[in-house]
Amino acid sequence: MANADGSVRVIASLSKKKTEKNTDDSRASIASLRIGLASGAQGPFAFLAKGVRMDRKSIAKALKDCCPNGSQAIMSPSAYVTDDTWLNLVPVFANGIWSLDAIKDHPDWWMTLTCDGFSSHTMD
Repeated sequence: MANADGSVRVIASLSKKKTEKNTDDSRASIASLRIGLASGAQGPFAFLAKGVRMDRKSIAKALKDCCPNGSQAIMSPSAYVTDDTWLNLVPVFANGIWSLDAIKDHPDWWMTLTCDGFSSHTMD
């Protein structure tokens, strides 16, 4: 993902000898979701990538060390949020939300998750 200053950071695996980055003609797709509260508290992240399994130790380490609780990488056939992807994503997201300091002491609260107009991509 490009940063505001135009630079691109690549997270790679030590087991891979060569990592290339094509910034002008790349057809690779990744989606990212982020939970944030109006109070400014940062909730979990989700990164959706095209593929079958997430086998990059560097990404697993980044999720563990640098991202809030409940953050995850989800693999899907298209890197889109499908109904199946959503069903896998929500339980981990919910645990991450319930662990936030602003929420964890209020088990009787109800939460609303809005997705700014985004919805599941169904493949018929």
